[in-house]
Parts: sequence; structure tokens; C-alpha cells
Amino acid sequence: MTRFFRVLIIGLSSLAVGCGDDESGNTGPDPSGPFDLTFTGTIAPHAGQMLRVLVIRDSNGAIEDNAMATVAGDGTFSFMFTENLLGGESYTIDFYADHNGNGQCDSPPTDHSWRETIAAVSGDVTIDFQHNTNFTDVCASFMFDLTFTATVMPHAGQMFHVALVESGATLQVDSATVAGDGTVAFTWPRILEDGEDYELDFYADHNGSGSCDAPPADHAWRRSTSVVRGPTAVDFQHDTIFTDVCSSFP
Repeated sequence: MTRFFRVLIIGLSSLAVGCGDDESGNTGPDPSGPFDLTFTGTIAPHAGQMLRVLVIRDSNGAIEDNAMATVAGDGTFSFMFTENLLGGESYTIDFYADHNGNGQCDSPPTDHSWRETIAAVSGDVTIDFQHNTNFTDVCASFMFDLTFTATVMPHAGQMFHVALVESGATLQVDSATVAGDGTVAFTWPRILEDGEDYELDFYADHNGSGSCDAPPADHAWRRSTSVVRGPTAVDFQHDTIFTDVCSSFP
């Protein structure tokens, strides 16, 4: 009889383990995430218009998601961002309806724009937004970084100059010495505007004159961006298809 009760107690203990925590101590979903974000709403005045949405992590300003859709005929919209929220982090949703239809963000009331916030995340998040006129100017969030890298081995050790041009106007000029391995890189934070397109004009000071001289005296090129919808990276590999870009370097 004593032996029988000992076996019974062991069996019940095994059942108890099976009904609660497993042997690894895992009690459920990982509290660090990642978690889903469902963002829906009704903005009837903007039916048929473009809606742009950014999900931004507050702790470092990183764009976790960047989306665009046309608002449905009944004024509704729906975005599903899968596994992009981390537990314990807070987020900002900046979004605008392109009310004037020019393809870019303009401060209210020209465009209608809003901001929603998400406090420290502990699970999947659902936000349902209803149109209102409590606008927030979020256009600064829709200014994006530009990274330009180039490999121009014949110009190792030479000065390399690059200009960012919009509609024929030079916005930014920067220079650096090409590294021994032929590489050079530039980064301009928050310089590209959502919905715009740009040209990158650049040259290597091949003759060492210290100024831009038309090819082939200097080697010069032009590359265009597509319409900007987020942080943009342009990578160039040396070729001999030159373009005279000296007018972009005042």
C-alpha cells in the first residue's frame, strides 16, 4: 500500500507540471515582442486621396514602417504592420492626407495631417482613427536622409565633390578625399522631401585644378533619384559616361 501511494503522488506531480509552466519556464508570449500594429480609420472628406503613414520609434527616431494607400470610396483605410513594435517601446504615428493632390506633404490646412501616439507597448496594438480637424503639422517627419556612396578607383586620393540639385537649384554641396580603396561616402540627414525627386551631380578633380572642369579634364557624372518616399541610398560605380555638371558647383 505504501508503494502505491508513492507512485500516485509522482504521477500527480507530473500532471501539475504539464498544466502550468513548462520545464523551460516559458509562461507565454515574449514580453519584448515583436508585436503587431493595426491602424484603421474613417476620413470621409479624403475619399480617393493619397494617405501617407509613418510609424516612428520614439527612443531613436527610427522609421519602423512607411506606408501609402489610397483612401477607399467610403472614406476608410486600413494598415496592418506585422511584428514591428517592440515591448516597452513607445511610438508615434504621423500621417497625412494629400488634400491638394500635389504628391507631397504640405502644412495644414493645405493638407490634413495628424499624430497618434502609442505608449509603452506590451502586446498587439489596434488604433481606429476618426476624421477630425485637430491637425498637427507632421511634414518635418516626412523629410528623409540621403546616403550617397561611390567606388571610383581611378580617382583614389583625389578630391570628390557632390551636389544635391532640385529643379535646377543646388541645395547642398559637399566634398571629400577618395579613400585608397577608391571609395567615398556622404550622408545628409533629413534633406529629402517626401514626394520630390532630385539629381546628384558629382565629379572627381582629375586634373587637380581645385575647381570643376568639363570632362574629360575632370570626370563628372549625374544620377537621378526616383520620387522620394523614404530614406534614400544611391550607390555609384565608376564608368566613363560623363556629364558636364560644373554649373551645379557655383
